[in-house]
Amino acid sequence: MLAATLLAAAAIALKPPVSVVQFTRSAVLRSAAATAAGALAAAAQAAPPPEMLLREAAAQAAANEPKVLYTPPSVKGASTPDELALAQYLKKKGAKFYGAYWCPFCTKQRAMFGATGVRALPYVECAPDGFGAQRCPPEVTGYPAWEIDGKFFSGMKTLPQLQSLSGFDAAVVFPAPPPPPPPPAMPPGGFKQPAVTEPSTPEQVQLATHLKQSGAVFYGAYWCKYCRLQARPHTP
Repeated sequence: MLAATLLAAAAIALKPPVSVVQFTRSAVLRSAAATAAGALAAAAQAAPPPEMLLREAAAQAAANEPKVLYTPPSVKGASTPDELALAQYLKKKGAKFYGAYWCPFCTKQRAMFGATGVRALPYVECAPDGFGAQRCPPEVTGYPAWEIDGKFFSGMKTLPQLQSLSGFDAAVVFPAPPPPPPPPAMPPGGFKQPAVTEPSTPEQVQLATHLKQSGAVFYGAYWCKYCRLQARPHTP
């Protein structure tokens, strides 16, 4: 009996007070809650905003999308031996023919050499979205352009002109090019750009009005298809 009493007293003495147990448990819970809240706050600060995630996803998708590169129209006419010889001579001499795949005058220039001769031309594609595009020198301000012996020549050249500029065999006689068709008769007031029929959004009208009021000027030509495309989204 005495032994049992002593064991019970020892157990009571070793058991911590209820207040101590409750204090320790609540402190642990508060500490865990504070730690979790701090972790959530840190994660919220470290995570990028949704707009940034969307921009990064769009940029990644654009980077993975295959790029479309354009080539000039093919030349189908047969080449004469002299046309081929002139093209090969220009390339061997180090001349450069600068152009763009979308340039109609470049297409006419290429056609002068025939299907075989055009492949021997020292052609340099200047359009950024053209196949094999290169950075063209600042002296090239329009297409087509030629660089011969370090000198730049703007505009489409006839074969006799290229023969003279490059020093090609003077004994070769190229046929004279056909005369250009007569220009159409100019209507009263001059030629006008085709009318834009697509409806404008309020934002497009607002932008066009702002550009006009700010003194901006849009330069173009009535025959320029890219000028028509530029005007379409903004003209009321």
